[in-house]
Amino acid sequence: MDGIDYSTLSPQDKYIFDSILPLYHQANHDSIRLRHLIFFANTLGDEKIWPRYNQLALKLAEKGGEDKAFLIFKTHALNNVAYELSTLKNDAKGALAIYEDIYKIQNRLNDLTGLSATTNNLANIYKKQGNTEKAIEYHLKSLAIKEKNNDKLGVGISYNNLGSIYRDQGDLASAVNCFSKALKLFESQKDNRQVANALINLGRVYQNQGDVTKALENYKKAKLLFEMIGERQSVASTLHFIGLAYEDKNESEKAFKNYYEAKREYEKIGDLIGIGNSHIYMAEAYRRLGRQDSAIILLNKACDIFKEGENKYSLTQAYSNLADIYFERDELSKAENYAKEALQIAKTFGYPSLIRGPSYVLYRVYKKQSKIGPSLEMFEEYIKMRDSLDRIENKKEF
Repeated sequence: MDGIDYSTLSPQDKYIFDSILPLYHQANHDSIRLRHLIFFANTLGDEKIWPRYNQLALKLAEKGGEDKAFLIFKTHALNNVAYELSTLKNDAKGALAIYEDIYKIQNRLNDLTGLSATTNNLANIYKKQGNTEKAIEYHLKSLAIKEKNNDKLGVGISYNNLGSIYRDQGDLASAVNCFSKALKLFESQKDNRQVANALINLGRVYQNQGDVTKALENYKKAKLLFEMIGERQSVASTLHFIGLAYEDKNESEKAFKNYYEAKREYEKIGDLIGIGNSHIYMAEAYRRLGRQDSAIILLNKACDIFKEGENKYSLTQAYSNLADIYFERDELSKAENYAKEALQIAKTFGYPSLIRGPSYVLYRVYKKQSKIGPSLEMFEEYIKMRDSLDRIENKKEF
């Protein structure tokens, strides 16, 4: 096991090693060894272990040159490298370049199964970069391919991803429709990981509609499922959602406890973006508890992380929260500067949930400065975004 501490593995990872490692060592052909290495990389939950096996797979696949089977294995390994760059190393540009290379290889091979996954991954990267139109385009491409292949699990993933975009755009009716379809498909396939993801997404819709109790029920069910399958990163992100729900219940101390627990989980796996997001959430809990100086320190740490990784979505949230705090402190110049930065980036996404906050800060800053024209402009922007998010016509039942 190459120096791996077996005692630190989750029960699922131990089972994978015990079942597959002997088969890998007994294999008498590179294609069989590749299959086992890719299986390790795709199924091991420990983020510090699976990349090692994925690199072994990539090196072995490249020895196969233009052989079709080896090229397909190569795309699987490259896909994992792109995931590692995007999720663990915060390198969206590097991940996008690799996904585009994969897309070219799969087109050449007419690999429809591979293309359905790669179009999905390209959509996720475009979403992260703020290109919502491209994200929806690639998710719909992925959905069409998966339906053609009768890939029920894949169709559910596409619905889940589309639902997330529609939710962020304020289109809760379309979001509910997509999440509901996804949950049914995942349950039919008995996929606990995806069931948990769908529960979280539905929980977020519940929370948006004010049903915090139901949202917490969904989040806690999801956390248990992620713990069962040993996914630390997903456990950590679910702790964020639980904390947010407690914030909505005005229980900031409980919220902070969950945020801090999430940060510790992210630190264990070296997830910088997760750590940055934890800083944002912990800062908000501090703010509500009256500890503004501590909140500002955490938000500045988050900004440094997001700038380095070019994560504009999260950077917008950090800027907006800093603007809020500085307005509360009557430091209007700083509040205006951070709100302008946040609004400029938010408009590239077009999400009402991102635009509403900084526009409201700017409205209040300009009003306090007796700048009637700019104040009215920002108030109208804020109302437009608020109304977009508050469309009660979006159905509540699933």
